[in-house]
Amino acid sequence: MFIKRELNTMQRLFLIFIFITINLFAQIDTTDYYPLHVGDKWQYYELFTHSSYTIEVIGDTIMPNGQPYFILTSLDRKFQRVENNRYVYFFNEDTQNSETILFDVFSPKGTLFWAPLNPFPNCYSGMGIYDVGVDSDNLFGENLEWRDIRLATVYTNVTPPDTIWDRTVDAYWPRITKGIGVTAFSYGMEELIGAVINKVGYGILSGVKEPINSIPSDFELFQNYPNPFNPSTIITFEIPKDNFVELSVYDILGREVEKLVSEFKQAGRYTVDFNGNNLSSGLYIYKLKAGDYSATKKMMLLK
Repeated sequence: MFIKRELNTMQRLFLIFIFITINLFAQIDTTDYYPLHVGDKWQYYELFTHSSYTIEVIGDTIMPNGQPYFILTSLDRKFQRVENNRYVYFFNEDTQNSETILFDVFSPKGTLFWAPLNPFPNCYSGMGIYDVGVDSDNLFGENLEWRDIRLATVYTNVTPPDTIWDRTVDAYWPRITKGIGVTAFSYGMEELIGAVINKVGYGILSGVKEPINSIPSDFELFQNYPNPFNPSTIITFEIPKDNFVELSVYDILGREVEKLVSEFKQAGRYTVDFNGNNLSSGLYIYKLKAGDYSATKKMMLLK
């Protein structure tokens, strides 16, 4: 477990500099629903932290299963490939040394493409297509098809089985837009602001520098990133004054699976690395306690 102190999100000063200026009105090529080429990159803006980050395809390789994969700079699911312009797979080198379906960009609304997860006698969970639509609410202003991906719980003790979709706003469910890839997470909390796809640029890509540190004004527990994750993720929290801090992870039955922090800390912003390598796929809860402050959030481990 690695913990480090960071900058306060609410009082940061940013120096934004443009390193690529590209044509906002270039016609998007929708031949590939989920494009992957060496050199492709996508930059996202985070509403909570007022910062941006970039994911880039930096190469390709053959994995032990004999399949070719593109290598991405993402924290999670870094080896990806597309099959039949429909299924997006990622190679899981950390746990089962095999691939798992990440997205289905063809099936209709309501389809579960990754199930069952968390099987119980009367229900199970799965990843699927929560909604499908066509609109121009994207970086390019073009009418493009999209699919929202979310977790669902299927209750099998009723006929027909009842499917309940996760509506948690601060979970990072992605929207896949045809010809672009992932264009937003979690109701626009992270949005695509620039991209280079197959050597064609769209929007503006920018770099961010953060030169000033300061004390947070409030207690806050942030959503982990990435989420869903496999096998590791980062949990961030802020405390405005010196306090004894506890940060723990629980399974859905309320049993503590790991205590990440249990010590006195100075006021500031902290990040904690959590590794679920020894845990099974499913929903977990993490809880922060600092003095009279207490907060919980959910995260999803998908292997």
